[in-house]
Amino acid sequence: NHKHPAPTADLLWLLPALAPGAWVALHDINLPRVAEVYGEYHNGEKVPWADRGAKELFDGWPWEKISGRAIGSRIVGSNIGAIRIPSDVSVLDLRMIIESPWEMVPNQSMLKVLGL
Repeated sequence: NHKHPAPTADLLWLLPALAPGAWVALHDINLPRVAEVYGEYHNGEKVPWADRGAKELFDGWPWEKISGRAIGSRIVGSNIGAIRIPSDVSVLDLRMIIESPWEMVPNQSMLKVLGL
């Protein structure tokens, strides 16, 4: 699910299996912009896939992160990025990301992993 807060919940579900310092690749970190540009090239057509979940996670990640750059792309630059799990996972606090307005209603298991 690309809707916010699903990608953040996915990361939290996976966290116990990730080593401190691990890199996590994310795709669609610029999906809202990709959807906007799609509309620009298709006579203003609005698409139903402008979800910002991965963008919220990537943009709000306060620790080390990287993103690529698409050479020659007129769209957005990069839609792929990676975030690095801190070496001390006890500092992992994603409340600022989680508290951003949601695009979906999470189920009970997602709410639990989000700490709500």
